[in-house]
Amino acid sequence: MITDIRYAFRQLAKSPGFTFIAIFALALGIGANTAIFSVVNAVLLRPLPYPEPDRLVMVRETTATFPTGSVSYPNFLDWRAGQRSFTDLTLTRRATFNFSLVGGGAAPERVGGGEVTFNFLAVMGLKRCSGGISRRRKMCAARRRWLTSASGFGNRSSVRRRRCSVKK
Repeated sequence: MITDIRYAFRQLAKSPGFTFIAIFALALGIGANTAIFSVVNAVLLRPLPYPEPDRLVMVRETTATFPTGSVSYPNFLDWRAGQRSFTDLTLTRRATFNFSLVGGGAAPERVGGGEVTFNFLAVMGLKRCSGGISRRRKMCAARRRWLTSASGFGNRSSVRRRRCSVKK
């Protein structure tokens, strides 16, 4: 076995071009394999960062014209009132907003975010950091925008506990 390894190294030393290409191909293959596994691990293998992620289901409304359409708010209310299979339903939509502090100070910033119904955090099994929506305003929340942030503006000391303006 040791003689075979010595022979292999002698052959590699005799042809440095072939040796370089072989090592480069191995390095490229190992790097590509690592990158693909990292993506597969992050997207498919690792569970979602929510309590009981296996109980979350996405329900969509589709038509022939709009195969990935969104659910209208009146349809959501009908689904929520008539469903018996799920613990609860929530509605989400991605959006971008102009964020600024009331009273000036800094220029508005365009931020990515989303609009959700009042029960989104409860359905996801998450706790709110601060603020909230009172019980009598819950179903009116479709017209109100609430700012929640886990890392962005909510952790800045200049923004915390100040009135903010969030406009589409």
